[in-house]
Amino acid sequence: MIDLTILRKDASAIKPLLAKKDPLFDIDALVQADKKAREVAVQVETLRSKKNELAAQAKQGITQELRDESILVGKQLKELEESFEQVQKDFEALYLACPNIPDDSVPAGGKEANQVVKTVGQKPEFTFAPKHHLELGNSLGWFDFEAAAKMAKSNFALYKGDAVKLMYSLTMLMLKNNMKHGFMPILPPYVINTESLTVAGQLPKFKDGVFKLEDESLYLSPTSEVNLTSIYRDTILQEHELPVRMTAWSSCFRREAGTYGKTARFIR
Repeated sequence: MIDLTILRKDASAIKPLLAKKDPLFDIDALVQADKKAREVAVQVETLRSKKNELAAQAKQGITQELRDESILVGKQLKELEESFEQVQKDFEALYLACPNIPDDSVPAGGKEANQVVKTVGQKPEFTFAPKHHLELGNSLGWFDFEAAAKMAKSNFALYKGDAVKLMYSLTMLMLKNNMKHGFMPILPPYVINTESLTVAGQLPKFKDGVFKLEDESLYLSPTSEVNLTSIYRDTILQEHELPVRMTAWSSCFRREAGTYGKTARFIR
């Protein structure tokens, strides 16, 4: 999403910038939804003020005319508040779907337009054809897909033996490296609430890719960065407190909706 101040100031100027991120996003519809929501909000506040004014007058002595007007204003206010609730929902749906403004240095285009900023280390050159991790893991007896399907369903894996040792070793390698550079390790909860997913940009855009707990406004965390984003949510940090460096490792719960899971060879 973007700063509403920028949107209201000059929507036409940012329209081509947003098109770089999402050519199908209708910024004009967002502008109109924002305008309508603000207009209805003013009307609601006007009627609320009128209702309070009539209530104050009634304390001095009520008349039939005052009673009738109070009933009428109360009815109008109720209808307008219901209308505003829907108008606000329509606006929020568009606003949350609005892409952010890309930095001027970011090239427009697909993966082919990517530019290498920095290369760390040297890519190894093999004298043999390296095996895919699925093929390698199976040959070493690292996975048990049959057992995983029995306790979950197909396409899931059960890691065992050296595969488990390797996974935890890599995890510790990552954490130690990040801590060496001043990052604080965080172990977040495995569940996260609706608001946290929303402010992190996961909802509503990726609602089909997350697991929701039944009868709860909680979800299984799709990735630990969502949890990290919420640690300082609604918090104003002082300049001397910056930068905030945090790192986390966690299980990630995602549906991998769409064609990705059908075309990619991976283990989950």
